[in-house]
Amino acid sequence: MTPDGRKKTMHMDKQILPKILLSLITLLLFACNSDPAIKTFANIGLAPSNYAKLEAPTGILILEIDGKKLKYAPAYHVLPGKHQLHVMVSAFKNDTAYKVGNIDISFTAIAEHVYQIKSLATSAQMNQGYNKKLSDFLWIEDKTLDSVVAGKKP
Repeated sequence: MTPDGRKKTMHMDKQILPKILLSLITLLLFACNSDPAIKTFANIGLAPSNYAKLEAPTGILILEIDGKKLKYAPAYHVLPGKHQLHVMVSAFKNDTAYKVGNIDISFTAIAEHVYQIKSLATSAQMNQGYNKKLSDFLWIEDKTLDSVVAGKKP
């Protein structure tokens, strides 16, 4: 209440409300339609039917694709064709990550396919696996065809 006994009310500027609503709608649309994947090619307007998606789950960090250093992302869009990856693989024990090593692996992408890098590395396997080649810890699966396209799945 105000000193003269009237109830306090909030008045919003009539010009601000539409701007706030437009901002919220825009934010909602981007949140619903955004793909966190980073495109590794220049043509950002390219239709999804012309590229593949490469996913890197927790514990796998793609450092480079075809010699190009990348920002971290959970996934990348790549053009069809052969690609060379430089990947850092980590193993986890409780909440702590341990670097297993950097591994190079290559695969051939097909447009509209989804690929996922897989890792065998756990802290126990890392400790007993030093007699293995680092490349034995990593492979790539084509999730679209449910097949291994690079490396060897244990």
